[in-house]
Amino acid sequence: MPGIARVLRTEVLRGSAVTTGVAATAGLVYGVFVLSPPGAGTWGGTWIGLGVALRSALQFAGPAVVAGAIWAAGRDRRRGMGELLGSTARPPWQRIVLGWGAMTLGATAGLVLVWAVAAVLVARVASYDGGRVWHPVVAAVSVGTFAAAGVVIGRFVPWRGTAPVAAIVVLYVLAFLDSGQVNDGSMWLSPAPPQWGARVLNLSSNGGVLEVLWFAALTGAFLLVAGARQRWWALLPAVMAVVVAIPLAQGPGQDRWPLSSAATREVCRGDAPRVCVSQVSAFLLDDLTARVDALWLRLGGLGGIDGIPTVIREAPQGEYSPDAQTVYLFSLDSDLRGRLEWGRLQDDNLIANVVSLQCDQTSGTSRFRTNAPALATSAGRLLGGGSDARYRLTSEAAQVSARLSSALDAMTLTERRAWLGRYLTAARSTGPCDEKVLDALAGIS
Repeated sequence: MPGIARVLRTEVLRGSAVTTGVAATAGLVYGVFVLSPPGAGTWGGTWIGLGVALRSALQFAGPAVVAGAIWAAGRDRRRGMGELLGSTARPPWQRIVLGWGAMTLGATAGLVLVWAVAAVLVARVASYDGGRVWHPVVAAVSVGTFAAAGVVIGRFVPWRGTAPVAAIVVLYVLAFLDSGQVNDGSMWLSPAPPQWGARVLNLSSNGGVLEVLWFAALTGAFLLVAGARQRWWALLPAVMAVVVAIPLAQGPGQDRWPLSSAATREVCRGDAPRVCVSQVSAFLLDDLTARVDALWLRLGGLGGIDGIPTVIREAPQGEYSPDAQTVYLFSLDSDLRGRLEWGRLQDDNLIANVVSLQCDQTSGTSRFRTNAPALATSAGRLLGGGSDARYRLTSEAAQVSARLSSALDAMTLTERRAWLGRYLTAARSTGPCDEKVLDALAGIS
């Protein structure tokens, strides 16, 4: 063992492992802190989100690891030393495994460093401790898979241009997988799953074990192909990989392993409106309540308007039943300090959710389908929101909306509030839309 440790240390220090580790670290920093910042709603304040962001960043670190391993594995053949080394007493698999180990150590050190820095930021504010283990563990194991894949390619294709070509191919494949176009169960076969829904993209113990086995089996198969004298031994881990891949690939993607009841437990604050979020997002509750209260105050005290929602709730994972008194928030973003990212766009989105028609519009007439988006747009403007982008207004609907806005501007404040109350009561009902009432409101009755 001391001899192997000495050789491994030499390989790390004198080979390309350090360079590969630095390149992988740079890719991880770019993926975690630059391309996927907490302000994009990915990992600020959440362990689950951080784990997913770390794995998604492997689309930039993985190609560097593959390229470094290819370069190191093809070094002996490029120097014409293949036959000389083959005549020594040391079996080929030792050189293969030591080279792979050096690459894996260098890249894994960068992974741990990036995760540790981000973890310090998350730990300061996180309101839910679950989800901190499996995603980073799977990411670390998949680093070894990248290195093993590079060893196989470098072993059999020692051409100098192999490394950059392979890195580009791997980058393209991982970017495609991370784009969200693959969103069924097979997303869990990728080391870099898509980040959409990162706050709830949970990985249970069963799921974590399956993914670790999947990447470990691939790593074993690659190393046996590259270093074993009898390469048929690679069939054993290859079969294991197939066996593990079947349950991973079957079933849904994001909702495969839902969050625990402790994570989805609601935490609420305030009154009229009452603001509720899940335990995962509870660290944002103070900021969110302050923003909602400030918006309600700026809009002139919405509590006195009939039909105004009384609950602002973070949209739960999975299906839920609409509620006339509830507005759902589908995106809560946080910055590096764990504070809520909220500005004019979020105000407009909240107002648009308040005024959107929740009633059943399936049986509406053509006239109603023209009036409905015009009504919602005018109601949003009345509340100070930029709701024009919420609906794609036809030319006829735009004319109706312009006429409505002019008529509302001519009303007194009391009349506008009464009109808005009648509209919200009709629009936010859970049954079929009352066309007579809404058509009448479009005519300012």
